[in-house]
Amino acid sequence: LFHLAKVGLGCLGIVSEVTMKCVKAHNLVEHTFVLTRSEAKSQLNRLLKRHKHLRYMWLPYTDFVVAVTNDPEGDPVVAQQSSVENDASM
Repeated sequence: LFHLAKVGLGCLGIVSEVTMKCVKAHNLVEHTFVLTRSEAKSQLNRLLKRHKHLRYMWLPYTDFVVAVTNDPEGDPVVAQQSSVENDASM
């Protein structure tokens, strides 16, 4: 938010102080997979609810989207996702 306030040309008023909450260092587990644009649209809400971090990278001139999720190590979602991936690779 502070970066937005720096370039917001006053739309947030005068920012003189920012309070940030820091968290302890932790490990994240990243999963990367490819979806079509329609799959990405239909799965958006489910992925946002299920994962702590989600980002999409559209591949220009294609119908494909690279989706990347990040979740804290030891999170039940991570354990479940790993078992699903192991089953899919067999």
